[in-house]
Amino acid sequence: MTEIVKPKVINPNYNVGMWTSLIGGIYLAIMYPVSLIAVYWDLIYIERAKGPAGCEANVKYYYPAYTDMGIIGGVLLITAAYGFYKRKDWAVLLSVSGAVMGLKWSFWPMVPPMSNGIFPQYLYVFVPAFIIYLSLTKLALNLSYTRIGVGVLGGMAAITSFMNSIAATNRILAVGEPGNTIYIMADRLNMVAGVTLMIITIALLITPEKEWVKVTGIIAILVEQVVGIPVATMYTIEVGRISFFFMGPIFSLLLLLCMISPKIWNKVIQD
Repeated sequence: MTEIVKPKVINPNYNVGMWTSLIGGIYLAIMYPVSLIAVYWDLIYIERAKGPAGCEANVKYYYPAYTDMGIIGGVLLITAAYGFYKRKDWAVLLSVSGAVMGLKWSFWPMVPPMSNGIFPQYLYVFVPAFIIYLSLTKLALNLSYTRIGVGVLGGMAAITSFMNSIAATNRILAVGEPGNTIYIMADRLNMVAGVTLMIITIALLITPEKEWVKVTGIIAILVEQVVGIPVATMYTIEVGRISFFFMGPIFSLLLLLCMISPKIWNKVIQD
């Protein structure tokens, strides 16, 4: 197991890693629940008033779940700060995991407020989380811009794939049977693809040379293509405009191109 996740990071800056992880972890652990409290019930009441077409169920269940994951990301960062202080290799894994989780789980919660004319409270989480991500990957771990960039692309693929699952849940309730069959089919697999791509994103940053990273990433990407494209196409037909569902397959496809491009992938592995 140690060999599977052993970080490929040369001479990390332990002091920068310690302070970035500590401050960032405390911030995320506080701001995730604060943001939930600020918008949770207002959004539920607004979505409930819309009836079946609303996203009440999504807000009711996904917001607390996203907040839970964000808090865990903050706790991982705080724990990583101790690891950096003790000059432990596992601090790299925990810090990157915490930074990716802190960033990923703050993106979708900004969407429902903006679509309802409410200030996206989670913006106060997302922007600092992105700063934490950049500070850790570049200043503390000294990763190359190529690897950091591919990591961002992987994160967007993970975020949008998981969001497709949330959107499919809403369409299941809004469309009704039997017209919602394709959404029922795609709901769980979009979630699986999103979670897997998040794990792959973390692995891309700390141990991209492992063969399982590339193989598992390709599998998750292909799953997202299979379940994402039909759903996006059907939704586009239903509403008469290009669907946001396409973002999952598009970002995943871009990540796939990076993985199968010898020039880009070799740079990710070697840098």
